[in-house]
Order: sequence, then C-alpha cells, then structure tokens
Amino acid sequence: MVDISTYKGPGTELKAVGEVDMRYGDPGDENDAKLGRVFTGEQDAKGFKGNPKDTIGASKTPLSQLPEVAILHGSLGMYEGSLKYGFRNYRKYPVKASVYVDAILRHILDYSDGIDADEKTTVKHLGSVIAGCAILLDAEAHGTLVDDRDKSRIAADEFEKAMSVVARLHELHGTDTRLLEDRDG
Repeated sequence: MVDISTYKGPGTELKAVGEVDMRYGDPGDENDAKLGRVFTGEQDAKGFKGNPKDTIGASKTPLSQLPEVAILHGSLGMYEGSLKYGFRNYRKYPVKASVYVDAILRHILDYSDGIDADEKTTVKHLGSVIAGCAILLDAEAHGTLVDDRDKSRIAADEFEKAMSVVARLHELHGTDTRLLEDRDG
C-alpha cells in the first residue's frame, strides 16, 4: 500500500509504506485523473480514500469473482439450451430439480472420464454443468423450481460415516495408493 496522507496533487511525491495495491495502480498516477479518483489525504482500510463510488461499490456483491472463462462456457451451455428449448424456457415452465441434477451428474461423469466436451456440439461439459446449476438457482429464485430432491439426508449421513472408515484405512495402510512395486521400501 502507499501512504497518501501527504498527497497534494499530481506530481507530488508519495511516501511508500508497503506494497502498492495494483488493482488501483499507484495513487496519484496519470490513471487517477482518467478514472476520476481524487485523494483527500485521509486513509481508508486500503490505505487511501478516493472516489466515493469505490467505497460504496466495494460493499456490494463482487460479481467479478466468477472467472471470465466460466462465464463464457456457462453461457455457451445456456445458449445451447436456448436453441434447443427456447430462451429462458425454465422461467415459463416448471423445472424439476432431479432432471437438472441428473444432467449435471452426467456432464460431471463425462468430464471425470476425460471427455472435455460434447462430441456433437463441442460445448464443454463443465460449461453445461454451470448452465444446469444456473438454471436451478434461477428457477428457485423465480418460484418455478419443483423441488423433488430426496431430503432424507441419508447421503450426507453416509458421507460422514465414510470419513471414519477412510481414517481407519489410513491408520492401517497409510495413504499411498501407488502399485506395490512403485512404492519406496
């Protein structure tokens, strides 16, 4: 970060007190004028106080956190669905959770089996997973989700039991899963 408490305007020397937060560039550089940042001499938690929009914006949902490549491939999955079934059909018609969970699992299994994309459409399986999850979230938000999930928690309970079995197996045999001939000693 940079101490800007002595900032007096463009061309003024700034006293460095640590790393510069490169998301904003160097306080007082030529980008500040372009971006409309004005430094008041007060510091906030990041070491400077500038455009009030920066402070307000920082308190809102950080929509930029989903990587662009995920947005791209999720959008391709959504576009495929639009072409096949109609744009945002999941808002007009009920969405059965189990149908989308099954489709998501099929795409996950294909990906897990080394298949990156659908052979016919070339849409990446992980993009289709993102699209399926997006539809479930959207249907839930819009009240079109038919929640036919099994809510018995049996799977969650069984996963918990399985953790103790895994721990016991590690105690007995260690964690090396290589072939015996490939292990040291």
